Amino acid sequence: MRISLMLASVCRSKILIPLCSAPLFVTRSRQNGTDQKLILQFGQGVRRLREELKLSQEDFAERVDMHRTYVGMIERGERSPTLGTLAAWAQALQLSVSELMRKVGL
Repeated sequence: MRISLMLASVCRSKILIPLCSAPLFVTRSRQNGTDQKLILQFGQGVRRLREELKLSQEDFAERVDMHRTYVGMIERGERSPTLGTLAAWAQALQLSVSELMRKVGL
């Protein structure tokens, strides 16, 4: 997939002057089938843990200082969590990262 990006400059008269047209490459996910299964398993596991604590996505998102939609995307396996996300979520669930991974089945 290739998207063209037009760079422009604004002069004093507020007219856009094109500087160049550079291609912007958007890469597709590099995750293989195994990675995707692990990401989905993690998301389903943390959703189960969150629900066991009777926390809504919104309440959990506040605890981890992340947006509710990002929490939902991870729970659905649409996004891959970073190590920082793993640490924040484990702390919010009062677990170590290794305990969190074990409880979600990884």
